[in-house]
Amino acid sequence: MVKYLAPKFKSQNFKVSLDKFGSGTWELIDGNLEVHSIADELIKKYGADIEPVYDRLPKFLTMLYKNKLISFKGLERKGK
Repeated sequence: MVKYLAPKFKSQNFKVSLDKFGSGTWELIDGNLEVHSIADELIKKYGADIEPVYDRLPKFLTMLYKNKLISFKGLERKGK
């Protein structure tokens, strides 16, 4: 059986539905903040509602990374 590779998204513009925590995280991803800084900002914004942020955030970022929606600068440097 042959599997064909195709782009996941036919357009560069697409919509993703996120909850308020996902949206808040997405807004903080700017290429400069480190993961722990994003966690700190989320705690400031959402307080106890975001807990356990140090469990939730890595899972969310991993999902975004696996779907090629974000990259990590540290991983990019190691790959070069």
